Amino acid sequence: MTSILFWNINKKPLLEEIVYLCHDHEIDILVLAECELSDVSILQAININSNKEYIAPYNLVSNLSLFYRYSTQSIIPVKDDRRTAIRSILLLIVMILLWLHCIYRVSYECPIKIKDFIVLGLLN
Repeated sequence: MTSILFWNINKKPLLEEIVYLCHDHEIDILVLAECELSDVSILQAININSNKEYIAPYNLVSNLSLFYRYSTQSIIPVKDDRRTAIRSILLLIVMILLWLHCIYRVSYECPIKIKDFIVLGLLN
């Protein structure tokens, strides 16, 4: 399951707390609002002793910092402006599981509608 942490740190230097939460709760997506810490300092801190490396892709929103533990190929910018950042995150494993679920339903002669597969596919 993907874990997301959104935190408005209100310009406070809470680097130790951020690192603790990311490691203790295995956060996959970290979004910090009103963060005056540099992305580099946050990345260096949260990647120490992390089982999976965080990245910080380019982001146009100045008052949001975005960090992911997914590959850059799986993160697709949908909208970027000065106030909004929307990303689509493609998780291959989820799509494979949904595909296997559909095959399972068909193989046991349960009727499957094409719209079921499309809706399941759009959940990712």
